[in-house]
Amino acid sequence: MQKKSKNRPLRIVHLTASLKVGGAETLLVNLVDDLRSYQFEQSVICFHDGFNADAIKELGVSVYNVKGFLFRYDLLFFIRLFLLLRKLSPDCIHSLLWVANFAGRLIAHMLKIPIVCALHNNSGINGKIRVLLDRCITKKTDLFIAVSDEVKSSAAKYVPVINDTAVKVITNGIDTGRCHRLAMRLRKNRADLNLSKDHFVIGSVGRLVELKNYSLFVDQIKDIILRFSHVRFVLVGTGPQEQFLRQKIKEIGLQDYAVIISNQVAMPYYLLFDCFVLPSYKEGISIALLEAMSFGLPCIVGNHGREHPVIKSGENGIVVTPNDNFGEALIPLIENEDIRITLSLAAKKTLHSHFYFNNMVKSYAELFGSVSNRI
Repeated sequence: MQKKSKNRPLRIVHLTASLKVGGAETLLVNLVDDLRSYQFEQSVICFHDGFNADAIKELGVSVYNVKGFLFRYDLLFFIRLFLLLRKLSPDCIHSLLWVANFAGRLIAHMLKIPIVCALHNNSGINGKIRVLLDRCITKKTDLFIAVSDEVKSSAAKYVPVINDTAVKVITNGIDTGRCHRLAMRLRKNRADLNLSKDHFVIGSVGRLVELKNYSLFVDQIKDIILRFSHVRFVLVGTGPQEQFLRQKIKEIGLQDYAVIISNQVAMPYYLLFDCFVLPSYKEGISIALLEAMSFGLPCIVGNHGREHPVIKSGENGIVVTPNDNFGEALIPLIENEDIRITLSLAAKKTLHSHFYFNNMVKSYAELFGSVSNRI
């Protein structure tokens, strides 16, 4: 490794499994952007190239794509990642998403580079094999970042060798100014989607994967959509379940009431929604949810229990558990404008009080500095 000079800027490598569309990926782009004000030397390594890679390159930050030869994560992949990290010689590695956390820890240990692993989701969704692998290499991690207290508790439950002091909670945040400027620059009209001002639009933004529960949501809101003729559902996102969901909507007769927008830039669509729904029962702190709250949308979220890391049911949104029905939860919002206004105002207040983006960036910067000083 190159000899490190105390006079040069701190060198950070962000290691991520993906730069495709997703909340963690969006957060990384914005984090890299704002960390430039701290005069860090940054670079990004990804295993799956995608939409967000171009956004990072536009910031003047180098992006490297590492993959194997026969398989994406074969032996050659690990060799290439090892050689690249040795060449970049960072003072600290910041990894996010499971594969990057796993591979990063192994190689950081070999190269004696401090690593900070970000946990964006509850560990229970990783599956038994990944949890077992995590338990085997957890001690090779300098520090974990959990995006909520719930994620921290989940990590301790599924990987009990994690010491409580080794996990620091830094809640996700969003730059509302950046969100709103982008939304206005790319503004859409309801007419673009065959919607009128009289329609009540239920909106959602997310990756179209099984974990997000969109199939269940469509089933549960069918009767509500047909009961209220002015209700429409707009889902913005891409993913492996896109064709399945399109076919399901058609089969149950909702093709005139529900539309899927396959778009990688979701921001302008929030302006078309009357409320926002996040049907997944397993989330860390969803960036899409925070974005929706910044636009003053009353939000309905899924969760295994009433204690949600962002939404307090009945106060700043509505929480739906597996024993509840999303369709029934929507009725008060559809019928009562006063409820929508109350939840909207409370959502904005919560966002500005607890999920301020600048605080998040400052916490990351301080953490990278403190971990790097261990060298």
